[in-house]
Amino acid sequence: MNTNDELKDLMAYVPLTQLTVANYTESSIDVVKDWCSPKQAKRYNNMPLNKLKLLKFEIINRR
Repeated sequence: MNTNDELKDLMAYVPLTQLTVANYTESSIDVVKDWCSPKQAKRYNNMPLNKLKLLKFEIINRR
């Protein structure tokens, strides 16, 4: 499982919006949309591991 798949699973489980993910990871909403895009999409981009770790840290500390 790559970081993008883990992000999508986490967004479904918690649940999180793309805007929340953007705020927690200090990223733009467009970057989050890139991470959530299908692998075949032109805008698809890999989520850096440090951003995924930051997201998990923020979820734990803000809940």
